[in-house]
Amino acid sequence: MEERNTYNMPFPKRLRSLLDETHRSQQEVADFVGVSRQAVAQWKDGKTIPDMYNFKKVAEYFNVPYEYLLGETDSKVKDNIALESKLGLSDQAITTLEHLSNMQTEDNYIALSKVVSLMLENYDFVRALELIQKSIFEYHNYMKQEENIGMDDVTGAERDENAKFTAFGKAVIGADEMSEFHLYRALEKLNGIIRSLPEEQYEKSIGLKNRK
Repeated sequence: MEERNTYNMPFPKRLRSLLDETHRSQQEVADFVGVSRQAVAQWKDGKTIPDMYNFKKVAEYFNVPYEYLLGETDSKVKDNIALESKLGLSDQAITTLEHLSNMQTEDNYIALSKVVSLMLENYDFVRALELIQKSIFEYHNYMKQEENIGMDDVTGAERDENAKFTAFGKAVIGADEMSEFHLYRALEKLNGIIRSLPEEQYEKSIGLKNRK
């Protein structure tokens, strides 16, 4: 039990992930750090942990912050840690927002970063996200139910889960249909936001929006 727990500790888990994502071998990491391949294998499996010097070399090799290897952040970019911690944005999301803010626009065109701001300022945008969240949740329940159908060896907890989603109400509107319904409502909200953007931006530009 203890070995299994150490296997899933943040450092070995992150090290395995980085090896898979970068397609690097244990030997390549070992050569850079200056240790044996067996030492890296033990780090990867959680059997041992590197000392401070080797830990820093691993972070340097993969070009990730120490906090990522320690499991304190999901960001692999040091400059993004504060935003990831405060807003929960991924590195890719932050990169996209930075790209939008740096994009040049033609004369008289509103900046794309401003369009994003206008959408985020709209309460219906939050409502659309909540509906998408519900859609994902219901789809997850649907897939779990589908996986367990016809299985004779499911646990009691899994049978209870299936029963819950085949009870009255869920039998009338299944999880898959609920997922589609929430997604449809989210699209309605987003359509409304998008259609209202030109008028809202014009009203703001002439000061009318602020007087309402």
